[in-house]
Amino acid sequence: MRHLRQHSVFFLLTVLCALLPAPGDAGAAAPNPKEAARLYEGAAKDWRELLRNEKRGEMRDPWLNLEKRFLSAAGRDPKGDTGAKATYQAARCREELARRSHLASDWKHAANLYLDLGKNFSRHNLADDGLYRAALIMAQRLNSLGEARAAAQSVIDKYPKGDMAGNARKLLASLPKAPPPPQRTAGAAAPREKPRQASSSGDTPSRARPSSVSSAPAQAVSLNRVICRGTSRLSTVLLELDGAASYRHQYLAATQKGVPARLVIDIDGVSSGPEVKPSVTLSGMTVSRVRAAAIKGKKVVRVTIDLKGVRHYAVDGGNNPPGIHVQCSATADLTGGLAPPAGGKNGPVMPGSFGGSGTAGRPGTLMEQLGLTVRTIMIDAGHGGKDPGAMGNGIRESSVTLTLAKMLGERLRNQGYTVLYTRKTDAYVALDQRPVIANTKKADLFISLHVNASKDKKTNGLETYFLDMARTSSAATVAARENAVSAKNISDLQFILTDLMLTSKLQESQDLAAIIHRRMFARAGQAGFTMNDNGVRSAPFYVLMGARMPAVLVEIGYLSNDADARRIKSPKYLERLADGIVLGVTEYKAKLSRFAGK
Repeated sequence: MRHLRQHSVFFLLTVLCALLPAPGDAGAAAPNPKEAARLYEGAAKDWRELLRNEKRGEMRDPWLNLEKRFLSAAGRDPKGDTGAKATYQAARCREELARRSHLASDWKHAANLYLDLGKNFSRHNLADDGLYRAALIMAQRLNSLGEARAAAQSVIDKYPKGDMAGNARKLLASLPKAPPPPQRTAGAAAPREKPRQASSSGDTPSRARPSSVSSAPAQAVSLNRVICRGTSRLSTVLLELDGAASYRHQYLAATQKGVPARLVIDIDGVSSGPEVKPSVTLSGMTVSRVRAAAIKGKKVVRVTIDLKGVRHYAVDGGNNPPGIHVQCSATADLTGGLAPPAGGKNGPVMPGSFGGSGTAGRPGTLMEQLGLTVRTIMIDAGHGGKDPGAMGNGIRESSVTLTLAKMLGERLRNQGYTVLYTRKTDAYVALDQRPVIANTKKADLFISLHVNASKDKKTNGLETYFLDMARTSSAATVAARENAVSAKNISDLQFILTDLMLTSKLQESQDLAAIIHRRMFARAGQAGFTMNDNGVRSAPFYVLMGARMPAVLVEIGYLSNDADARRIKSPKYLERLADGIVLGVTEYKAKLSRFAGK
């Protein structure tokens, strides 16, 4: 009898436990607006911190954890203000992750969260924001034009007086019109439509290749964003396009009426996207203002760039990022650059073209298609031993590069990479042996660190190189200085040419150099270091020849320049450069994984 009573008690406790909600289960939790507000505030604080922390922001888990916390808060206030705000923030978490992962699945998840906001909180003032963000993602990132039209039209129909209605109309106008439904004769069966495959890249949509059979209209091309950055010595304006376009540019001299010198770029067959502002005023750069407007009666967007003290400019289409790249320099050394005409005259009209996005429409490099990734990194501290490298202003190149190499190696190991070195001490290693060591150890990336020098003490700045022929006199000078200790001679010319043409990972190295350079420059700038951005260049460095993996060479500044020398002597400057290289490596690794979904 006693045993039966114990069994009955155990049975009742089991039933009660089954009826109680599981702890921390947002879906089963009863509505609790106060608890929702508490959870939301904590997650919002960590969201702000994560946005400021670039290193953690490159990892996937922090964004997913934050998204889960916001959704947990939303579950405790399913019909209230906090629930709506938390759902919106959860969608923003996934969108920030998608910007870093480049995965279509992440973009799709973000769009669905925004749609959930519009559906579940239709009377909240964030509902139209959610629908518009979903439409924008579907149009620009997923190439789901039908869904994008539907979401944008919902904003206009349901919230005609909301602050997103104008943006939705603009987005809708930029999308190609849906083809009319096929004509059906009486009694005829409707043709079966072939299922459409979703984009796998998760990046900007590519343009469909025209077919001689199909009468479907080609996808419209948009100017999605205008991005400006730079210094008083060199500035870059990126006109980000989501497809191929032709353009014309012309330099117009300053006028006596106070109108500054300017570059005018007319882009054919494009429309201006909703994120493009009509006018942006800038300071501390060689560009003072950028305006973008459609020319009335023509499918042309005109971009006018006001210039300040520009001696050289270059306009070219590029894939990293995709669009038209405009560089404006206060000096006279830009790849393919032009000098303003003398005597206050206008320049000629110059034609140009951009062939399309280097990410969305491109099937990916062989490394991407094979699903390869980055695990082992060879760090090359330039010079060493009997070869001290450049010296001056109390700086010895071989010592600085070894210090930076150790900083970089420690950070990469903390991120889970295997790190190797061509040298760990002040030892001499021949230039042509360094890539051989990397090949033997089967490194996935090769990063060579150097300090620059110039006879002109005014020359300064940060620059990153990949292996190819030099396209400027300054790049050729840098290569010649770094190559000076090599024992190569004229009889080795055939080997050198063969290596340049056949074995160098040109596109991969160029991509890696661009990403690392951008991250380094941004990280140093955030720490308060203002230096000249000399950009990404190509040059025939012996130390990169023969490398069977993507290989780059970083010049961290000119020790011959007093301002650069002070930065190079600063441990904080070297640490920020190391941080930037790590961020660049991580971003490049994510780029390789965009097909494999790793």
